[in-house]
Amino acid sequence: MPESHKSAADPLGWLLKEKVRIWILAITFPIALLLGTVGYLHYPAGEAISFSNALYHSAQLFILHTPHFIEPVPLTLEIGRWLAALSTILALFTTAIYLIRDEKEELEIRFIKGHIILCGMGEIALALANNFSNKKKLVVIEKNIDNENLSNLKKQGVKVFKGNALDPEVLKKVRIEHASNLYALTGDDFSNLTIIKNVKALLKNSGKDHENLRLAANIDSLNLKAAAQQEISFCNKLVCHLSEILEAFRKDAEEVVNGSSPTKVQLEKAKQELLQYVPASSPDAVDPGKQIRFFNINELAARYIFREYPPNRFKSLTNPAARPIHILLLGLSQMGEELFKLCVQNCHFINRDHTQITHISLEADIACQKVQSKHKNIKNLVDLKFIKFNPHHITNSFIAEHDLNNIDIIYICSDQDRYQESYSVKAREVFGKKVPIIRWFTRDVITDSDHNQASNTKTIEILRSIAKHEIIINETIDQKAIAIHNRWLKRAIGEYIQKVEKQIENKQEISSYKPTLAPWHLLDEEIRDDNRSVVEHNLIKLRTVGQLNNPEDFLNPEMAKVDFKFLNDDSAIENLAEMEHRRWMANKYYYGWEFDEERNDGLKRHNDLKDFSALDFSTKDYDYKQIKELQEVWEVK
Repeated sequence: MPESHKSAADPLGWLLKEKVRIWILAITFPIALLLGTVGYLHYPAGEAISFSNALYHSAQLFILHTPHFIEPVPLTLEIGRWLAALSTILALFTTAIYLIRDEKEELEIRFIKGHIILCGMGEIALALANNFSNKKKLVVIEKNIDNENLSNLKKQGVKVFKGNALDPEVLKKVRIEHASNLYALTGDDFSNLTIIKNVKALLKNSGKDHENLRLAANIDSLNLKAAAQQEISFCNKLVCHLSEILEAFRKDAEEVVNGSSPTKVQLEKAKQELLQYVPASSPDAVDPGKQIRFFNINELAARYIFREYPPNRFKSLTNPAARPIHILLLGLSQMGEELFKLCVQNCHFINRDHTQITHISLEADIACQKVQSKHKNIKNLVDLKFIKFNPHHITNSFIAEHDLNNIDIIYICSDQDRYQESYSVKAREVFGKKVPIIRWFTRDVITDSDHNQASNTKTIEILRSIAKHEIIINETIDQKAIAIHNRWLKRAIGEYIQKVEKQIENKQEISSYKPTLAPWHLLDEEIRDDNRSVVEHNLIKLRTVGQLNNPEDFLNPEMAKVDFKFLNDDSAIENLAEMEHRRWMANKYYYGWEFDEERNDGLKRHNDLKDFSALDFSTKDYDYKQIKELQEVWEVK
């Protein structure tokens, strides 16, 4: 046990270390009992005493009770009674230390402020706790406190409260109203949602302002996560300023067309209010949704992996004549599915060819059925192949049989660390040391000496990398995605005003505004995801024009210096705009949209799901503007 941890956990450890006390007690107690018993068997001299009486009298030595001794006292009894006294004092001393320590921890919790509360102590919570530098500000609520992880954290200053985080009374006792953050990480989605619900109720009933408190809950089910987010959005729709002024403008326009009040002056006033609308630039500007962050650890992990090791990190694509990238996915897991999604959304390059994605696992048929049922039109932009086979048994003949000789990157997608290890060994054996292999571990990294020497095998300790406050609460991608949406929002408001003015001029029926004309917190998750995809794909666009090619630029691209002179090149803008259009189409296809000459958002039909060259100029202009604004979005922090 490190000295620094010992001194933090045991304020009296300088006097006698805990392990030493335990060893002394373990040795002195039986010796004192034995010597006392032997001593009483021979005392007083000449008198016989039974063994049971001798043992009983010996046991009384530990409560410091001895008769008046007649000299001479046998040496064994003399030593035994002093050892018994030492054992008793040491036991009382140890008990007092534990009582003082527990009382001290409870007292600290009773007066703590600005702390971070972790509900549950699973793998995510453990990684998050280990990543916090100031352990003394952490409070863990856990029903089962008898585990080694909690013991180690307590030695580092973490405060542990035994209880059920679902109980509002427990939340009160850890002073939720004075905390800065709460993470619901129990491992059960509905428990995590219940914790958030209870916290909101407690804060509402307290009648105090809690703007600085941030809540986060891991939700494994993406459908449940989207539903929970939508419920928060629904609660806020009644107080959406944008929808109010849009509706007021539309109604005023209808009355002008019908020749009734209000006058055109009132319509102009409504128009100016729309033009002056300033969308929130941060999730923190939403109330009460600003307090809550529902996240999925697999989504965060996949984004982290894709950002650090995207396919075009290993195969640069700046030439329109380059062959398509071929990606191999080995194994199946939720994190792997999220990585597959990112590849589908973002692997659209200047060569205009379909990226090839091959998936090999024993569950490949299930994965194929899921793709065909949910994302049947993806194959319009990506070449997919699913092979039901055990990745452990891949051979050179298997590679030749399935035309896998041109693999550019391999992602190991199992949800078990042991398979991550064994699949990567097999992949390096059959594909050689030139094909990059990306693998990740949720627990301690398992590596063999060959892998340590293999530069083509990239290993990520994923929970240690992503279970961080700055990633879970303040992920940069959302800040940039909001900036992209807000720029579109301002343009779309202007276009809607122009459209309504033309309808007024022609005495036509006033059309309703698009449902996407809404602030970030009211958007469907599909639209948010599309904006996040723009952020990720911007990295690919920048690498297409020769930027962000240094190794350190992949994990932290925001720190890189980017030369945006390419924005003065019309041919570069044309190429990047086409890449952006194909990215947009891939996202629409992923979410089940289909082409139709007449757009119908309710039926997920869109008339722009066609080749970039077939679009009219006004539609292309959206993509051109997206590229021309790339620098401004890039500089958003």
